[in-house]
Amino acid sequence: MPALFSNNAVARLAQNITPWDTTIRLEDGLNFPQPAAAGKEHFQATLTAANAVEIVRVTAREGNTLTVVRGQEGSEAGAFSQGDGLELRLTADSLSRFIQTEAVDAASTSVFKNMHFVAADPFITDHGDPSVPGSLAHVLAGIGSARAHVELPAGHTYLVCRDVHIPPTVTVNARHGAVVKVLNDKTVTMDGVLSAGPYRIFDGDGTVGGTFAGQSVFPQWWGAVADGATDDTLALNRALACPRVRLPAGTYLISSTLQLNKGTSLKGEAPDCGYMDWDNDHQKATPSYADKATIIQYRENEHGPIFSGADNCSFRDMVFRCGQNRITTDGFFNTPGSHIHLDNCKFENLDHIMSGSNASYGGIKAANCRFFTCGWGFVGCLTDCVFTANTFTSCAKGLEFGEGSGFNIVQGNRFEWCDEAIFIYRGRSNTISNNIIDAANHCGLKLQEASSTAITGNVFWRNGRKAADEETRSHIVLKGDCLSNRIVANVFLKGGPDDGSEAAWPQHIIEVLSGANATNTFMGNDTVSGCVSMPFNAPYWNSTDSLLIDAVHIRGLGAPGMSNDNLMEILKRIAHVAAAPVEVVIYENRKFTAYTDLRPGRIRIRGVGNPTLEDTASGRAHSLLGVENATYGQAFGPPVQLATSPAPPSAGYWQKGSVVWNSAPESGQSVGWVCVEAGPPGNWKSFGTIS
Repeated sequence: MPALFSNNAVARLAQNITPWDTTIRLEDGLNFPQPAAAGKEHFQATLTAANAVEIVRVTAREGNTLTVVRGQEGSEAGAFSQGDGLELRLTADSLSRFIQTEAVDAASTSVFKNMHFVAADPFITDHGDPSVPGSLAHVLAGIGSARAHVELPAGHTYLVCRDVHIPPTVTVNARHGAVVKVLNDKTVTMDGVLSAGPYRIFDGDGTVGGTFAGQSVFPQWWGAVADGATDDTLALNRALACPRVRLPAGTYLISSTLQLNKGTSLKGEAPDCGYMDWDNDHQKATPSYADKATIIQYRENEHGPIFSGADNCSFRDMVFRCGQNRITTDGFFNTPGSHIHLDNCKFENLDHIMSGSNASYGGIKAANCRFFTCGWGFVGCLTDCVFTANTFTSCAKGLEFGEGSGFNIVQGNRFEWCDEAIFIYRGRSNTISNNIIDAANHCGLKLQEASSTAITGNVFWRNGRKAADEETRSHIVLKGDCLSNRIVANVFLKGGPDDGSEAAWPQHIIEVLSGANATNTFMGNDTVSGCVSMPFNAPYWNSTDSLLIDAVHIRGLGAPGMSNDNLMEILKRIAHVAAAPVEVVIYENRKFTAYTDLRPGRIRIRGVGNPTLEDTASGRAHSLLGVENATYGQAFGPPVQLATSPAPPSAGYWQKGSVVWNSAPESGQSVGWVCVEAGPPGNWKSFGTIS
């Protein structure tokens, strides 16, 4: 309860008081302090008479009336007369409540309100010795298992020559300029909380470890500078010995691989860096955002992986980059780790992120990350990984799921200007959904001997920019025995350079390099503007029945209506890979100078806007299942048919000699009808009469 004071507070009693009275009325008491209500404040006053002195505690004042506690500090309550005095004097109790100068001397130990001060005494040569009064170890021994705060005063180096343990019940407050120097082979185990800002706390060749009560540590505690000029490798490695590390914004230069431990968590500060400033950032030692982000990179002319591989680690709001011409050793991890979480991180100009042709790892979760101009992204036997809302820009390969990979989810990412966005080799049960796969130099997605892949809701745009060799000229490549993969509800778009030039890529929507009967599903896809040549291409003609296709839309392909119109070649290739009937939708008038029958039982043509099919060469499309909503000639009619109907045909193209039997015969009616002149629907004559 705080004591109050005021100057020249003196008054006389307005009436007599007995030893038992607890109120005193003064003639003029307005110079005395007025304690707050509820007993939170007080002041000590002294009653004086000719032969008596009594100290009272005043807990309230209402005008000239005081509420008091009698007989304080060893004095006795007595009787006082009107006119006797009352003064606010300094008393022994009041003075004892003040902190003495010696008590706050940094060179001596002291305790205030459970705050234990370590002595900043230059004559203490070992703060790890509990027998030395004022030492850190001595203060900790006095605290024992109790909860307490320990203060390290600023401006002093506390030398530790023995092992010291700070228990979880103790919080150490290290003021700026307080440095704990741990000698070689000695250890400070910090299981309590260290309260300090991002400035140097630890020095020496000894070890500082422990749980830090689950808090994050700053590498600055070990001397990191993050100025883009100083080598911070040692400080970072010492901080990484702790479970959780917080890195303020700045550029941390390293000269060798940082050593991760299992379960380490790193968090930095990252700006909104969703794009690459090619002029000011790419391969520059100091990027334009250097003062706004946490950056880890090698010093100039030094190379290597940034981290050693470890499991169960997480990285958030950080930038990892190579600010120079990269070489093959410039990677994120030197060996892949499992259960790695990457959140809102940026990777720039690294040769690889996690890559190992024979490596098996899983549980990777990468979200909201940007990968710019990196070589290989995530390569190996990956299982149970999730990649969401990331951007891969100008990378050699974004994701490669190697042999045995499975149960991975790739959702909501953007792949742009990569050589190859996604490659699945002998993997199974992977999901590729709702991604934008744009401008791949080779193909957007390659499946080789992969099975049970769900490819749904993606946008494939202007991939296959090499546009010459197989595997480099299509949105999707199916190679080898690919089985039961589902390509459903995707959008395929052709395109060209960003400057708006005419669409040039890709040649094909899907290039099939599989063997026969390697059946996959292609359903519900938008293919209207999907490519610049042929939607499906099987260059070796050995991929029959490899795709279950519901419909293919063809517009602007194969020189429509021109003398060199090659629609029939397009249809032939579709029929070759189709494992069941396919509806081919056309939008323009088509003309043919060369004609080849299709694989039977596969193609049905449907027109939009009643286009015209014109045949200028000999031949008949006997293998077509039908033609709807189009004007067509004899060549597109079906072969001679036998059919049943209650009336002669009124639609469709019928060949001369086709017969339709009456399906509702009655006495006096015809047995059927015969086509005597081909055409749509042809000229039909009845034959036979039922008696």
